[in-house]
Amino acid sequence: MPRAFCPTPGHLEVVLARVFVSYASEDHLVAAQLHQWLVDDGHDVFLDQDLRDGIALGEEWEQRLYERLRWADAVVCLITASYNIERGRSAHRRSSCSEGASGGRDAGRPTASRRRRH
Repeated sequence: MPRAFCPTPGHLEVVLARVFVSYASEDHLVAAQLHQWLVDDGHDVFLDQDLRDGIALGEEWEQRLYERLRWADAVVCLITASYNIERGRSAHRRSSCSEGASGGRDAGRPTASRRRRH
């Protein structure tokens, strides 16, 4: 949902959408470029490895991912060969893109590794 705020008098900034970026860990550089492109276009974007608003060291990453998925207006999945391989390695996990779109049993669950960020 669009929202507006005035960070300084006379300056109006409009955020078009809140976006969650899903990607394979091997594609983090491309995901960072996508993140910046969306931010530059006026979107509020969550990328887990972003130093400003991603997952902090020691933070409960799974809880944070679910919170950000509920927060998002849209999920953008960076589908690459790495994404498909990573998904295949962890068959017990469900992709937020494929299952979320189809309303599957685990709809809205993020694809993420089972380790805590340190």
